[in-house]
Amino acid sequence: MTAVLGILNKQAIAIAADSAVTIDGYNGRKIFNKANKIFSLSKHHPVGVMLYNSASFMSTPWEVIIKVYRKQLKDNSFNHLSEYVSDFIGFLQKNNYFTSNDLQKNYLAQTSWKLLKNLVEVFEDQNPDLKNMEEDQINQAFRERFAPFLVKIKDTLSQGDAICDDFANWDFDSFLEFTSPVTIDVLGSFEILKEIN
Repeated sequence: MTAVLGILNKQAIAIAADSAVTIDGYNGRKIFNKANKIFSLSKHHPVGVMLYNSASFMSTPWEVIIKVYRKQLKDNSFNHLSEYVSDFIGFLQKNNYFTSNDLQKNYLAQTSWKLLKNLVEVFEDQNPDLKNMEEDQINQAFRERFAPFLVKIKDTLSQGDAICDDFANWDFDSFLEFTSPVTIDVLGSFEILKEIN
C-alpha cells in the first residue's frame, strides 16, 4: 500500500511518499522498503511525478520511462500542468518499445486469471448449494447468472460508448481476435467455467 501526500499553499508545494513497494511475481509477493516514488518530470521546470500502485509499466520500471521522457523533453515547457500530463501520456502511446503483443497477452492472462478467480469465489460463496450439484448443473447455474451481464458488456463495447479513447478504433471482433487465445486458455483452468464459451 502506498501513501502519497501533496500540500499546497500560496508560496510552494510539498510532496512526499513512503518508500515501500510490493512486487508480485509467479513465486509470490515481496515488499521492499527502499523504493523511490517521486521523480522530476523535467530537469528545467518544477514538475514532479508521484507513483502509486505499480512500480512498472508492462515490466519496464516507471523510473526508466520517466528518465527517457525527461531526456527527450529537454528544456521544453508547458503553461499548464495538464499539458505535461497529456504530453507524457502521448509519449507512452507513441513508444511501443515499452511493450509487445506477447507481453500484453501475458498481462491479460494474469489479470483475467485473478478476476475470474475472484468472480468464481464470490459466486461459490453466494451459492453454497453448488457443492451438492453435478458439474453440468453448476455450469448451467453459472451461465444463467452471468450470461446477461456478459451480453451487456458486449453491447456497451459494440456501441462505442464509454470506451477509453485508446480503444476507440477497436471493434468487438478485433478485441476478441486479440484476446480469445488468452482468455480461452485461462477459462480452461477453472473447472466451473470449462463448458462456458
